[in-house]
Amino acid sequence: SLCRTQAVFMQIGTWATSYFTIAIALHTCNSLIFGVARTRWLSRVVISLGWAISIVAGIAPFSNDAIYGPAGAICGVTHGFSQYTFVLEALPLILGDVASGVLYSTIFLVHRGNLRVKGGLRFFKTSSSRRSALEDIEEYQSFIGAVASTLLWYPIAYAALLLPHLAIAIRSMTSTVPFNVAVFAHICCFLLGKFLSLSGLANVALLCNTFRELSPFIQAP
Repeated sequence: SLCRTQAVFMQIGTWATSYFTIAIALHTCNSLIFGVARTRWLSRVVISLGWAISIVAGIAPFSNDAIYGPAGAICGVTHGFSQYTFVLEALPLILGDVASGVLYSTIFLVHRGNLRVKGGLRFFKTSSSRRSALEDIEEYQSFIGAVASTLLWYPIAYAALLLPHLAIAIRSMTSTVPFNVAVFAHICCFLLGKFLSLSGLANVALLCNTFRELSPFIQAP
């Protein structure tokens, strides 16, 4: 029962991390590009929906007592349930990485001047034809561009640290994963704070890097 409980928390953490990674990327994209007004009730709905989806995804496999149990280095989806391994572990990681990568890349390209989204989607290849999507003073554009550059590290770190976990999740569908390989993959995963979506070392380092760019404009340490 203790092992199955741990497995539930692990799956809730996987889905919550992926969901809120996408939600934060959407929020950032809207803030820096589209500027659509947000309401407090919508934020509450998004947060509540994220935890509801994560909890349901973690608890739903309890319909079969054999799905959760010892799974190599940790407790999780046991061998022999390949479809659950993909849906519960691999799929949310793929969705989170692809979606955040697309959104943060869009932010970077817009503020670099290669992409325009307002008034129709347009892409500029050469520097001579580039124009910023935001018609503001040059210093502000430079500042936002620097912040957008730091945001690119989030999907890069997400992909790099979760790739080993994704690889063993897919491999475990057909064969047994060596114990030491599984331990390494989970250590990389925990650097992002996968357990119940808590911030890990990598997330903190990335946030500090973003604050480094924001610090001249923040009247605080």
